[in-house]
Amino acid sequence: MINSLYSLRKNQRAFTLVELLIVVGIIAILAAIAIPQFNTYRKRGYDASANADLRNIKTIEEALYADFTDYGASDSVPHAGISFTASAEVGPGGLVWLSGGRTTSIPLYFSLSPTVHAAVKVFFNGQSNTAYNIITAHEMGDLFYGADSDTTTLYRKGVPGTGYTAGMVLSNCPASTFGVDDFALPAGVWTAVQ
Repeated sequence: MINSLYSLRKNQRAFTLVELLIVVGIIAILAAIAIPQFNTYRKRGYDASANADLRNIKTIEEALYADFTDYGASDSVPHAGISFTASAEVGPGGLVWLSGGRTTSIPLYFSLSPTVHAAVKVFFNGQSNTAYNIITAHEMGDLFYGADSDTTTLYRKGVPGTGYTAGMVLSNCPASTFGVDDFALPAGVWTAVQ
């Protein structure tokens, strides 16, 4: 019995060092290919979140205009040119409200996605807000998304520099002008998207 166990153990083979190194090399090559792709897909997801928030804000603004013939602005700074907050963008996951019309105090509440920033600039013609520009961006994404009330076209552009910093959304949002597609004016800066 002892001899049979000894002969069985003697006939077993283990992996050689070269075989193990080849397997580790193959795993390293696959990881080198997969990790950058994974990061690309993550950024696409972040950018999709900012795009979705842009569309939601645009829908709310258009609903306010349909009800009150006035685009919504934050009640804290009515008709001051900047919606939501005075000279600042809405922070990540922040609860935002737009008050529709000058004569109403009915607010519409909605929350941005986590780590998405938004800014809206409105055009006040002396009586009501007649136009707006919206811009959104995700902190981990690499695109800005923009919309103008004067067109149904949505726009995007890449985040310049080393990455996103607070305040970039507001500073990249063009001033709103009635009857003019403000995102189409600086040719080549913004790209139209579906």
